[in-house]
Amino acid sequence: MLSLMDPRHHLEVSHIQLERARPAHEAHAPDEVVPVLMVREHPAFLANGAASTSQPVARWQDVGELLSEKQRHELVQLFFHFVQPAFPVLSGAGAEADSDSHSHNECDLSTASLSLSACIYATALPFSIHNDYLNATLTDANGKREQLYSMAVAAILAEANAPTLETLQACLLLLQKGPTVQHQGLTPTYSAFSSMTVTIAKSLGLQYDCTNWSIPLAEKQLRQRLWWATFVMEVWVSIDTPGGRSICSDDYDVPLLRGGDVANVDHRQEMPEHTHFICLVETSHLLSQICSTYYTVRAAKETASDLFKSLEFAKPLRSALNECKQKLKVIMPLDGSGQPGASGSVHLAACVTSIILFRALLRPIQGGTSTGPLLRESQMSAAAAVVTGSINCAREAVELLETMVSMVGPWSEFWHSWSQGNFAIVSTFLFQLMVMLMSSSEDSTKAEVADLIARWKKAIRIGAGSGGWGSSLMSMALSRLDSLLSHAAG
Repeated sequence: MLSLMDPRHHLEVSHIQLERARPAHEAHAPDEVVPVLMVREHPAFLANGAASTSQPVARWQDVGELLSEKQRHELVQLFFHFVQPAFPVLSGAGAEADSDSHSHNECDLSTASLSLSACIYATALPFSIHNDYLNATLTDANGKREQLYSMAVAAILAEANAPTLETLQACLLLLQKGPTVQHQGLTPTYSAFSSMTVTIAKSLGLQYDCTNWSIPLAEKQLRQRLWWATFVMEVWVSIDTPGGRSICSDDYDVPLLRGGDVANVDHRQEMPEHTHFICLVETSHLLSQICSTYYTVRAAKETASDLFKSLEFAKPLRSALNECKQKLKVIMPLDGSGQPGASGSVHLAACVTSIILFRALLRPIQGGTSTGPLLRESQMSAAAAVVTGSINCAREAVELLETMVSMVGPWSEFWHSWSQGNFAIVSTFLFQLMVMLMSSSEDSTKAEVADLIARWKKAIRIGAGSGGWGSSLMSMALSRLDSLLSHAAG
């Protein structure tokens, strides 16, 4: 404790020095606008920016003891085939897809940081079943995955004092790890680490529009993708964990992605799997607008007891959301093809975004505040429309899961870590509808919701019973729903 009070260990934010990332004498046109990119110097109280000796130290030797060179090479190939199309946080310069052979040119990780390399290997390990060599040689994949993530955490903490883009890339992949305990969900640690990731992204200036910067096109595209990847992870992690948002709408001016921003450097924009991330960004952007409209402390007070105001705010959001869903059905239909991407995860995200919107619209109907007025006669028709829309939302989610469990394709894809929480959100929303309609005289409506719950449970049991992604994603949704139903019956 006394060592922490040593004046030499104080971190004075106002005294943090910056250094140029681009030489001042670098040649450029006289009328060219050249941004001065600055990075953190190593703080004086940490020699060379290293972590204190009391923290665990990650070493390349440890990675070599876990995975052979050939195994690491095969895992990189799997990463670029399964993960990169759905979550393109790497440059992709060294990975040319071959959809028939699942092969890729070797991506050179010889200069990559330990944190990023460990995260790439760990993220790709669940897909080792698709590789003959790894199936034959890799043992205790789950144990090795946990060890790789532990190494990545230690390396990230060591790099966090002077972060780079690779540090951010490692943080984003680490957030995709998902919960270790299937029935637990995301812990507050995820929220804290998500906030740290956002801080690193902002310290690297990713929140600024770099369109007119004098940097290579590939670097512009990478910076934009990394910002939106940070945005996506932050908004979805905040839905399933306490702590609130770390990114507000006024905090950035980066434009939404277009096809060319996600394509590889060879500009093969026609590759359909690259659209998955764009669709996810659009859906996440809508979710962020919904959260700021209804779920901040101030917005909740304003809308929780005013049905008409809530519906007025919802008009543009519902219109944009319907348009986004129609685009999803056309661009990335659930056809069971098993093509690389995250179509199942993105379709579920769109359904959950609708559910989160209708949850906010249901608050005035359910008497969100004890002092709020009861529904007047003029509000009854609007309330009935909201209830009908909520049931339609729930039905859409149930039908989506029934479609997915009837095919193999979606379960061989990459699933974002927060998808587990999304399945659980559907479960709790169905229960909310059931409780809300208990006092209703509409027996047909109550029977419809009961039927949806039964169909949802049946589809979850089929998906969870198949093992693999399905089991890890849906076990919590089933346990939460059964627990709530048991409590209501008791």
